[in-house]
Amino acid sequence: MECSSIERSTSNDLLHRIIREVADRSAVEPTSLPPLYDVLDPDALTALVQTRADSLTVQFTYVGYEVTVDSDGKVSVTDEERRSRPTVGPGEQ
Repeated sequence: MECSSIERSTSNDLLHRIIREVADRSAVEPTSLPPLYDVLDPDALTALVQTRADSLTVQFTYVGYEVTVDSDGKVSVTDEERRSRPTVGPGEQ
């Protein structure tokens, strides 16, 4: 089953938001980060989020940050000191 262009755009947006948030926290260019697929399957993550299941939360560690993605597509990045950055929803930067 092939994803529609809208689903593909949403998937790419989610992955780009994760990478951008971590890069911002790390004060580095997004291209200097290791590939996200080194720590998780990006297709599986976007499939879970696209199901829009109630109260779904996915957490993983990426380059020393805890990343949380919820069922609304909000991304939260927490550093080692557990200081949380405000969540970023779809369409927000």
